[in-house]
Amino acid sequence: MKTIKNNLNAAMVKAYIRAQLRTARLKDTLKDESGQFVMDHAVVFVIILVLGAAALLLLKNFLNDDLAPTLKTKIMAYFN
Repeated sequence: MKTIKNNLNAAMVKAYIRAQLRTARLKDTLKDESGQFVMDHAVVFVIILVLGAAALLLLKNFLNDDLAPTLKTKIMAYFN
């Protein structure tokens, strides 16, 4: 029982220390006024938008060109 308590206590201490380190890192990042933090996230956001738009375009083209005729023939065959 003592070992479980000790292990749990050690895990809680590690989690607390990690949280404190992350909090300190976040505070330092927010205090940074050079704008690099904003630029990094803006670039990532633009890349995500471009990749998402490309994926939607490819999906739309696939559904219209490849899947639509197959679905039409199957639906027509089902009702005939």
